[in-house]
Amino acid sequence: TKIVQSDPSRFGLEKKKYNDLLKLLMALEYRILNGNIFKNCVDQDFTVPALQVDPRLNREFLVEFYRNLKVMFHDLETHIGELSETAQRSRLVGFLGLYVFYRRLAVTVKSEDRKFFKNIWDLQRKIVVVHLFGRACWFPAEFLVNMLPQNARSTHIADLERDRRDFLRKLDDHLEADVQRYYLEVCTWMVRVESNFDTQGTGPRDVRDVLMGRTNLFVNGLLLACQVGNLLKTVSLMHVTLTVPIRASLVRPICQCVELLKAIEYTYHRKAVLMGSSLPHMTRQIAFNLQRIFSTIKARLESAKRLDETRLDMLAAMQLILQVLRGTSVWERRLVIKLAGHVALIHGSARDVEEDEIHHLLWKLDIISDLQNRVQEACDCSFFFWSRELIPPYFAGVLQRPQQCNKLKYFFGAMRDAISVLKGAIHELDNSKFVEEYRDLVLDHLNAEILDPLCQEVETDLRLHIHANKVVDPMNPVKTGVKDLQAFLNLRPLQWFDNVIDIKARVTHYLDQTFYNLTTVSLHDWMTYGEMRNLAKEKYGLEMTEVHLPTGTLEQGPDVLEIMRNIHVFVARYMYNLNMQMFVERQADSKYLNTINLRHIANSIRTHGTGIMNTTINYIYSFLVQKFVIFSEFLYDDHIKSRLMKDIRYFTENKEYLENKYMRRMI
Repeated sequence: TKIVQSDPSRFGLEKKKYNDLLKLLMALEYRILNGNIFKNCVDQDFTVPALQVDPRLNREFLVEFYRNLKVMFHDLETHIGELSETAQRSRLVGFLGLYVFYRRLAVTVKSEDRKFFKNIWDLQRKIVVVHLFGRACWFPAEFLVNMLPQNARSTHIADLERDRRDFLRKLDDHLEADVQRYYLEVCTWMVRVESNFDTQGTGPRDVRDVLMGRTNLFVNGLLLACQVGNLLKTVSLMHVTLTVPIRASLVRPICQCVELLKAIEYTYHRKAVLMGSSLPHMTRQIAFNLQRIFSTIKARLESAKRLDETRLDMLAAMQLILQVLRGTSVWERRLVIKLAGHVALIHGSARDVEEDEIHHLLWKLDIISDLQNRVQEACDCSFFFWSRELIPPYFAGVLQRPQQCNKLKYFFGAMRDAISVLKGAIHELDNSKFVEEYRDLVLDHLNAEILDPLCQEVETDLRLHIHANKVVDPMNPVKTGVKDLQAFLNLRPLQWFDNVIDIKARVTHYLDQTFYNLTTVSLHDWMTYGEMRNLAKEKYGLEMTEVHLPTGTLEQGPDVLEIMRNIHVFVARYMYNLNMQMFVERQADSKYLNTINLRHIANSIRTHGTGIMNTTINYIYSFLVQKFVIFSEFLYDDHIKSRLMKDIRYFTENKEYLENKYMRRMI
């Protein structure tokens, strides 16, 4: 805007239009970009002068508003931080928004309001941060300080920052113990689910007890997922928001929370068929128990001697509830039951025990009726995308603890949850590239931290076993420990986007390639690599590919066909040893000299067949003809011919002295 302000005509704007644009931008920044949408909403005037309606002066409305806030707070306080917590943290956002709205409407602040605010402030100490979506989080304390500064005069933003860091430090100190406790609880729950759904039971069981047991199992699984998810979100988001580095010792517990969430989700998915056949009966059993309680309350009301309008409304609400409970448990029916329940249970029509049981059964009915969506929401790990820096140390830790490798499928399942977030990106026209980059990122980390080191460790282990008698300082398994690399090879293939990651096939291919290349370089080590190949099959169950390299002859030597093609090079570089009956290389760049004997020629004939013999002889004959032609031309040279004639005359004149032996005369 400053650039445009200096010269508006350059950008085709008039001075007046630029001022209007600047006002709109400033209004947009104040109302939306600065986070003042909610504040502007609750600060507006709700008075309707034409109807003479002012909610700030409506005492009955404010009293009922405050009473409902107390009821909502009691529900949140009862569940938050307890074993029965499900989605209360997300409801806290709406509750505090309503409370701030109430404080804007209520002109005077009573002592009871101050006490209520103190209780709310104590509640937010249990949950310092609330996860909204992705990496977006919400801090209740900061919200209260900004919206109700008159109640938090002694609290400053700096104090909140210090409190958050102290809270995070305590959370990190107890994280390993908490995760271990959740791990035992999840394992126990999974075993109970498997045993409860075992079709081969020991004997007949009561159907009501079976349904009640399965209902409790399903509810407990969701509660465990919510507890683990809240711990994981709090730790990861607090580190991201406060830019506090995660200690290396906390990487494993954080990632273990991810594994636990996906283990719970996969358990529900694995039992989906049996769940589908049991859930309707569970909802009917809960509805029957509710009908029994409401029928008792209804009979008690009907037995009253005097029925006023309030009791008639209560009876009508009871009748509506009983009628709705006879149908299927859909969201609309459950909402009608709750609304009618508020009317039916006024004025203490139900005993405390009955009212608590009604609330508990309605809570169970909500969970069981919407179990699949609630489990999917509780086990969603899409927020872990913003903690993807933990992926390499997690993979490295799995390699150090092979017994934990069977949990890789849970971790990959958690990383797949981020796909929906990446596909929802709208700041680029083509958001598929984000998904592809994320896929390649995870594959690169997997190759660098697990697959490549695993292949090298398997190869090293095979070499140490084969050369155990030659190792000067053998490895002591008591001191160094032993890795069970077989656990990685027994894993089922992992699915990652359109890639199937088969660790066993990857290691087998690496060993095949390595053994083949090294055998071709050093043919004399063929037996060693053959033994390593057999050991890989016996120890790790790897079906290696036969390399089909020659194993019976180590002195294959040069091929006859290659010699024939380069006969001129062969003649220049090799000499014939009459004693050993072999060709020997004159000199070579290496420390060794190549030799060619009858075995090499026989091997070439065995390889290519006897058909090469005639071709080779004819080719060499043609080469000799060329050389003899050159030699004949050389003899007809005058200098050579005169010298030869002189030698002939000398031999003829002195043949008796030379005893008919031609000897070149020394000059």
